[in-house]
Order: sequence, then C-alpha cells, then structure tokens
Amino acid sequence: MGSPRCSTSVRNFRLDTGEVGRHPGDNAAGRFFSRYSFVGVRGAFGQFRAGRIPTGSFVNTLSFTPFGDSTTLGPFMLHTFVGSQPMLASHGISDGSWNNSLVYNTPTLGNFSGSLQVAPGEAAPEGRRFDGTANYRSGPFAAALSVSRIRAAAYNVPRSRTDPAGAPYVIEAESSTLGSVSYDFQVVKLFGQWAKATLRPRGQAEIDLDTVGVHAAVPFGAGRFIASWVRTERTQAGTTERDRTTLAAGYLHSLSKRTDVYAVVMNDRATGLRTGTGYALGMRHHF
Repeated sequence: MGSPRCSTSVRNFRLDTGEVGRHPGDNAAGRFFSRYSFVGVRGAFGQFRAGRIPTGSFVNTLSFTPFGDSTTLGPFMLHTFVGSQPMLASHGISDGSWNNSLVYNTPTLGNFSGSLQVAPGEAAPEGRRFDGTANYRSGPFAAALSVSRIRAAAYNVPRSRTDPAGAPYVIEAESSTLGSVSYDFQVVKLFGQWAKATLRPRGQAEIDLDTVGVHAAVPFGAGRFIASWVRTERTQAGTTERDRTTLAAGYLHSLSKRTDVYAVVMNDRATGLRTGTGYALGMRHHF
C-alpha cells in the first residue's frame, strides 16, 4: 500500500532587489508556488504525482553538470533553460516545472528507472505537453535520455539580440531531446551532454538548436574544482546561422555539510556580439 505524500515550496523573491520571482522576467513571478507543489502516492509499483512538477528533462539537465541548477553560472542550464539569451534557449520558452501535470515514476528495476509526465492544454500559453525519461546507473557510470514535446502552445518570446527586427515570436510547438552521460574516475568526474531542440514560431521557419556540453569536477581538499564548456548552434531558414560558446571554471570550498563558498570565472561569446567575461564570488547555504 502506498503512502500519501504532499510537497509544497515557498514563494521566491530576490534579496538584491526585493522583486518576486527567481530571475528578471520569471514567468512564475505571480505564482505562490514557483518551483513545485504536488500530491501523490508511492509504493512498490512506483510513484504517481499530480500538480506542478519538474520535468525529467529539467532534472537530467542539472544532474549531469557540476554547476547543478545554476541558471547564472552553469553554461548548459544557461543555454537550454534561460530564455533571455543572445539566442533562443530550447526550454526557455516554457519552464522547468509544469503546471497541471500528471507524473508516473517507475521503481528502480535493476539499474534502470524512468518517468512519464503529461499535462493537458487547459489554458494558454502552455499547450499540451509530454516528457519521457529513461535513466541508467551502475557504479561510477550513469546515463539518461529525455524527450519532451509541447503542442498547441502560444508562448510570446521576444526576439533575441541577434535576430532581425520584428514582432515577438509566438512559439506554437517545441520538440527536444537530451542525452547525458557521466563517469566518476574518483580523481575526476566527467560529464557529457547533448541537446537537440526544434521550435516552431507562428508564420516563421522552424528554429533548430543543437547544444553540446563537456564538464568536469575534480575533488581538491575540502572542495572541488569545476569546469564546463558548452556550445549551441542555431539555424533557421532565411537567417544567418549563428552560434554561442560559453566556458566557466571555478572552485567550491565546503565550510560545513550545508554551506560552501565559491569563485567562478565565465567567458561568453555569440555571433555578432562582443565577447564578455565575468567573475562571481559567493556563499551558499543548503536548507
């Protein structure tokens, strides 16, 4: 017999400005539950949940990079899940968590597990959504494959800085595939990610985005050195092909089980724009 489970999250706001939301332009800013909120039941058969729930594509994006879910310092997350970009992001038109969704997570069978997530098109702009994920873990090796489909949507997306001038895109459909692998050699943990996405704007040619990322984490003392290189190529009939390359490297030092300090340097360049380099110093506490 499965045991009922309920989870909620608090509303997000930014300490530096006092604004509601996880980042400027966050489309979840008006929601009480910005990250997730669900009810469910689980047992030997697996787990069923209903509510606002992160997709398998989102979870596998952050699970196979040493930068985790950082949308500011993590290059792969930055390229695929943050919409305000020099180029469109594959998932930046929607969100990492889906409203009104139903999810089934399989039990772990051998080294395999998986999940299926669906969300009906109850209201614009989300549309009808499907996400399916398969995971494999055996000792130091892990791999995952995720596919995501959105149909009958109506996402208003501003043109990026490298687009020709014009009205915002209205994205009606999205198809994406994500493949991820990692291997822990103890002295270094290596990660590889590949994402392929196609966005369909209303009245416009399809936009194809191909993203590849290579990451590493090296234990050192009470922390670890981390590095990530990511490149996205964007193609669309009738426009110039463009690309974006981001490199980030840094060190995380653990002060306690839940607190660490970090220093990161990032270099970012995109077709038609000046190259930028930024630095970040900070402290994190995990609640």
